[in-house]
Order: sequence, then C-alpha cells, then structure tokens
Amino acid sequence: MLTLQIIEGRKQLGLWEARPGDLAPPLGILWRPEVVACAFDTISFAGTEQSGGRWCYQVWYCETRSQPSALSLELLQAASTMNHEPN
Repeated sequence: MLTLQIIEGRKQLGLWEARPGDLAPPLGILWRPEVVACAFDTISFAGTEQSGGRWCYQVWYCETRSQPSALSLELLQAASTMNHEPN
C-alpha cells in the first residue's frame, strides 16, 4: 500500500504492508516523490530515499493492474514533458 503525506512541508510517499491493523514500519520512504511515468499497468515514482545513512535518488515501479490504456497514455505523455532532474 502506498501512502502520500505532507511531513514538515515536504511530500513523503510511504510503502507499507497492505494488511489491516499492521503497525510494522514502512518498507520504504520516498521523499519529494514525483510521478515520472505511467504506462498501461505500471506507475513509476522518483524521489530520494535514505539508505544506510546516505541519501539516494530512487525510482519505484508499481504495478496497478487496473489502469485504462487511454489514461496511461495521457499520464505518460504528461510525464515526458516534466523536468526529472533531482533538485
């Protein structure tokens, strides 16, 4: 399960186990996430993640298995016009 939150004025995308009542920590946290691609049943997010005390630029690929192809194409075209250089 993905959750998008605003923490201290910054966007945070969290990856969690999708089980009701699960209080386990997130499997990953992506800071300042942005959608970089969306095609058919896959959405790609990019941002920074802290790993072993270091900040790394990461891209996450998420399969939705339910995205209409017309919407996928529209979102893919919109993502292709964005600047994806890390700030």
